[in-house]
Amino acid sequence: MFRGFEQAKIDEKGRLKVPAVFRERLFRDYGPDVFLTVLRDHQLCIYPLKVWEQKEQRLMDVPDSMPEKQRFIMTANYFGAERTVDDQGRLALPQHLRDKVGLNAEVAVMGGINFLVVMDRQHADRRAEEDFPSPEVFEKLQGFGI
Repeated sequence: MFRGFEQAKIDEKGRLKVPAVFRERLFRDYGPDVFLTVLRDHQLCIYPLKVWEQKEQRLMDVPDSMPEKQRFIMTANYFGAERTVDDQGRLALPQHLRDKVGLNAEVAVMGGINFLVVMDRQHADRRAEEDFPSPEVFEKLQGFGI
């Protein structure tokens, strides 16, 4: 499981230095292979490849006639790339994905339970303040035992 927040940097070659706490868990639980994609505004998602493959398997159960399935697949792949985190914890981020999300040198890396989210640091700071959960959100989640 990936949880928490870490600051990180993208170097001049477009490589993210994956924070040690996340890198160790990734390598230990899943290995170095990942699938990068943009499914939400301003968020680059880093899925361990094994997790992404499970998502693809579940998608196979969704009827091809559903336009939502087709849109999801198209978006995930158009803004997607398979990559490997090197032994030094660096992950090459394609330019078109960095541009789509608006990533600069300073980024926020956050746990998404079974994937990581990378956002521009300033944007993440604003979102954290604006999206702070209301009491109603916590009440709704209590219905799920959270």
